Amino acid sequence: MKPITWNETNRRLRRDWDRISEFYCSVHGSPPTVKILNSSYLCVLLYRIAHFWWSRGYGKISRLFSQLNTLLTGVDIHANSEVGGGLLIPSPSNIILSGNAGDDLTLLPLAGTGVFKSEADIGAGRGFPVIGDGVVMKASTGVLGPVRIGGRAVISNGTVATRDVPDDGVVLPVERSKEGGNDDPAVPKDCLKGCSHGSIRSTLHDFGQDIQAYMDDLSRHRGGQTGFMKRLSAVLTLPMCAVLLYRISHYLEANGLRLPALVFCWLNILINRMTVNPASCIGPGLLVPHPVGVVFNGRAGSRLTLFANSLCAGRGPVLAEPPESGPVIGDRVMVSGLAGIIGPIVVGDGVRLSHRAQLMTDAPNGALVVGHEIRFHIGKKSDEVAD
Repeated sequence: MKPITWNETNRRLRRDWDRISEFYCSVHGSPPTVKILNSSYLCVLLYRIAHFWWSRGYGKISRLFSQLNTLLTGVDIHANSEVGGGLLIPSPSNIILSGNAGDDLTLLPLAGTGVFKSEADIGAGRGFPVIGDGVVMKASTGVLGPVRIGGRAVISNGTVATRDVPDDGVVLPVERSKEGGNDDPAVPKDCLKGCSHGSIRSTLHDFGQDIQAYMDDLSRHRGGQTGFMKRLSAVLTLPMCAVLLYRISHYLEANGLRLPALVFCWLNILINRMTVNPASCIGPGLLVPHPVGVVFNGRAGSRLTLFANSLCAGRGPVLAEPPESGPVIGDRVMVSGLAGIIGPIVVGDGVRLSHRAQLMTDAPNGALVVGHEIRFHIGKKSDEVAD
């Protein structure tokens, strides 16, 4: 990555503030009174500072500002993301942004971009999207994987783009028929019989694999993430803090210490906004890139990936019901943002859930579970999709 100058950072920040002011004038009749107290500006300011240091190779300083951004505003923007001026985020909480974007990007509530388990690199890193100028991502939308979103495109409410969108394109949902569902049975998971996490050796082994999964994911942004100090540094990040608190609570639960286990569970909720029943057994290699809003109560194999606001649980209270009320999940399963695996169902190996997908029946190995299918509208935007 080419180092960005402070002058260029300031130029983008001025453009960010101009768009934020225009937005507030249109909604409230006047711009924000104090810049630093406005969450829309604060989240962009902290991201710009983090990106400045990241581009110059100061990873620890950069991560500090990124984590501060998440704690103060709830936004999760990776410092490696190259975003042009005019970034507008009216409601920062639970916004996720990874990849590259041009000028005047608009992210409405619960919008997000990120990786979708692909090694393809189209200019933003392996598996990440590239977004053009003037793109609007409406509420509860996603752009996942190495796809190109053309200039001035609109991603409509509740849709997710997993393939290229042309310039001036509008992504619209297509309602699907309930006929023709996949009735293939999922493969039972013999590896999930019993739980060995009452042993501290087993717990430490699995946490070591969790760190390795995080390091592998981090290598998408910057290569060469090896060595003891790099792994120790990784433990201090919010994603690994969330996983560590879960591992401790589960170890205590497995040894019959319910009250201390709940204490660590509630610490996780307070610090990371992540809720995991301490009795839930999750195999090694757990990856939670964005812990905010993650809810889990069930059993899972190795290399499970949970993105922000994902749900894997039964239909009742997460901390009151046993894991048997939730799903049994295989190895290498990925649950995207706002997606859910609900009920006592069996999910096969390698299953992937796209943005906002809801899975409530057994899924076979390798299945791709999608929410709304999409269609493109090219040309002049209608009032229906442009508002």
